[in-house]
Amino acid sequence: MTNTKYQKLKETIQKAVPEIMELGRGCVVELKKPISNAGVITTIIDNVKTIGIYVDAVDTLKVVQKSDIKEILGRPITLPDVLVAIPKSNFILENISLVFTANNQLGFMDIKNGEEAYWNLLKNNLDDQDDPTKEFLANILT
Repeated sequence: MTNTKYQKLKETIQKAVPEIMELGRGCVVELKKPISNAGVITTIIDNVKTIGIYVDAVDTLKVVQKSDIKEILGRPITLPDVLVAIPKSNFILENISLVFTANNQLGFMDIKNGEEAYWNLLKNNLDDQDDPTKEFLANILT
């Protein structure tokens, strides 16, 4: 899967589930300038009005102001996000079937086209799914 196609898939899901891009626990942000060796990309572990607390590469807590944030990159996309996005797409819901497998996977079946892909339930993040699953989701969502 090309990076461009994957980015389009992520943007489609983020548009369908806007909470992904809200500043809060688990949200990844890019800071205007690095404040540690971790660089400028970091994860928010709490969000209290004007202060974001994050963990850097050595698990040190740091406090930054919201004004220090250059861009909100969003929290990881999870299976529930994907499931919410499917009915919001142009894909005909009657053409898809979901099947639980014995090996910790959720199967997506496109009945009309005979295609299938499997979400590894032990890996909750879209980034951690295999390319055929990402490709399948991109085909039905974008």
